[in-house]
Amino acid sequence: MPGWNTASGKNGTKTVNAKSLMRASCGHKEARFFFEKEMQMRRNKYFYGAAAIGTVLLVAASQTALAHGGATGVVKERMDLMSSIGDRMKVIAAMVKGEKSFDAETLAVKAGEIAERGPKVAPTFHEKNLDEPSEALPAIWTDWDKFEGLTQDLTREAAKLAATAKDGDKRAVMVQFVKLGKVCSACHTDYRKKKDH
Repeated sequence: MPGWNTASGKNGTKTVNAKSLMRASCGHKEARFFFEKEMQMRRNKYFYGAAAIGTVLLVAASQTALAHGGATGVVKERMDLMSSIGDRMKVIAAMVKGEKSFDAETLAVKAGEIAERGPKVAPTFHEKNLDEPSEALPAIWTDWDKFEGLTQDLTREAAKLAATAKDGDKRAVMVQFVKLGKVCSACHTDYRKKKDH
């Protein structure tokens, strides 16, 4: 079709570039308007996803800090470790949500520190200890392979976030932060006691 950018698809059919189609049907200015609207909607999707993940992690980190009273031995060790990860997630979440200035260098450092702590998580759960104030569920030990896999995912996604931050692409950082946050949320959902409040 004249003026349209076409490309061969499967079975020799022609596919039309969406931006070119809009330009041909409603003019360049209108096409640009709709294209920019589409891009804005995509950016918003990642922003609100990151904001939601950030809020969940902030609440979880706050609850963990409050629950540490009276913890001893391996329970204290694992709770302190998880709290240190949560503290770094809070710093990153504040930047991603726009509550603090976006500092790619600081964000990369914090994400790198999470990645360094990731391999230490599973070893603190080798000893099955559910004494109060532990928030661990027995499912950790009955479903050990999945739990350990999530700790490995934590390490991998945090390392990716650190590398992404070094590139300075804020949108890419938001996308990767959501991926990291989903790992944290999955672990908390399946292996951490639910709060009554």
